[in-house]
Amino acid sequence: MMNDLLLLLADLDAKNALEGLLSRPQSLNIAPIQAPTIIRHLNRDNGCCHDYASLLRGYQRDHRFVLVLFDKHGSGRDNDDISVIETDIEQQLEKEGWHNRCAVIVLEPELEAWIWSDSPHIARILGWKGTLHEVRSFLEGQNLWKPGEAKPFDPKKAFERVCRHSRRTISASIFKDVASAVGLERCQDRAFLKLKATLQQWFPA
Repeated sequence: MMNDLLLLLADLDAKNALEGLLSRPQSLNIAPIQAPTIIRHLNRDNGCCHDYASLLRGYQRDHRFVLVLFDKHGSGRDNDDISVIETDIEQQLEKEGWHNRCAVIVLEPELEAWIWSDSPHIARILGWKGTLHEVRSFLEGQNLWKPGEAKPFDPKKAFERVCRHSRRTISASIFKDVASAVGLERCQDRAFLKLKATLQQWFPA
């Protein structure tokens, strides 16, 4: 039996985020995806970026599509342009037999960038007893969010600072909570938009 989708991810945070997103096919405007196969690379972002071909080779015949997703930060190619990294790996996967069946998504700088949408759910999920505007004011006071910018310039550090301040335990479940609750039309992150467009192409509603 042919499986719909194979995911190569760097960590549990990404796994929870993708599971949360894929549980909402109507919000993504895609057909439901049946039980995607998820592989977490032992070497995390660097492994996903450099050691993927042999790991994925055994799945070509029983999976329709493969999606590789990892953070640029920690990938070992921090100084390269995202589009170059994605194209390099996609071209190699094509040669490995995933012709017209693969996509690579590099998050800049890291997955935490997806958390910082303007959704009112964000403050609650991060344990903040107040509004997202108050969260932003707090981070501006911590020099972690520049006035006028759409997101903190260091999304991971900002995420950790807010969780510590609100005494919210930092765990991978936060990413599933965000992916399951936040309106997906709010996120305009480049990587997220590529993910959504790719899934819509592969699994049209």
